[in-house]
Amino acid sequence: MPDYIVMYGVQWCPDCSRARRVLKRHGIEYKEIDIDRESGAEGKMRSLNGGSGKVPTLIIGEETLIEPSDQDLTSALRRQGLINEQEEQSNPTLLDKIITVIRK
Repeated sequence: MPDYIVMYGVQWCPDCSRARRVLKRHGIEYKEIDIDRESGAEGKMRSLNGGSGKVPTLIIGEETLIEPSDQDLTSALRRQGLINEQEEQSNPTLLDKIITVIRK
């Protein structure tokens, strides 16, 4: 299990907001580095992700994710032992809640 998660992002990015929501939904603590505000942060991010300027870039243990979908991020958290199936099922998304209401 990784000691920490780092997310390189920016405040105005919708994909960064989405990644924050996924991490929050699972109760995952992480360090966020705003590449617009921190000097040298974009260069550091590019050195870690093969030169890409895309955000969010997340470092989870030895794994680097560039603009991950919710599913890709959740899968990476699962692979790293940070969440499990049972935990996911007990933490329904808004869509899961809507589907439950519709089915009733």
